[in-house]
Amino acid sequence: LLSPSAGGVSLTDHGAISLVYDTVAGFFGASAMVLPGLSGAFILLVMGEYARAISAIKSFDLVIIAFIGVGVILGVLFVSRLLRYLMKKFRSETFAFLLGLMIGSIPDLITRPGKNTDLTLIVSGVILGVLVSYLLALLEKRNKIQV
Repeated sequence: LLSPSAGGVSLTDHGAISLVYDTVAGFFGASAMVLPGLSGAFILLVMGEYARAISAIKSFDLVIIAFIGVGVILGVLFVSRLLRYLMKKFRSETFAFLLGLMIGSIPDLITRPGKNTDLTLIVSGVILGVLVSYLLALLEKRNKIQV
């Protein structure tokens, strides 16, 4: 409802409200990209900004690209610093939250239409991811003991 495109604004509009919205959409899109299991492109799509971003890239509209880019940079910086803080103060709760995001995205992977919906590939990927995470945790423990 807040999207400028909802009010009939063109994809190439350089009005102040549209450009501020570009920055906000870039912020939330990048924030979603940093977190596992969330799609930044989907957030842009939900916010009504995806078509505008693609149009700006196609037409090389540096104004729109710059405003979205500022939002992306701010979003990545904010979420990465927030995650660092949360990992220091609430390590297990943050891991549980991130694990929940990843587990919550599995049904979408299984039911998504397309060429790569092979359940064995998805299960293999999940098992491989858990195994690599476990091995990295063992490596971290071993390095802490040696130091």
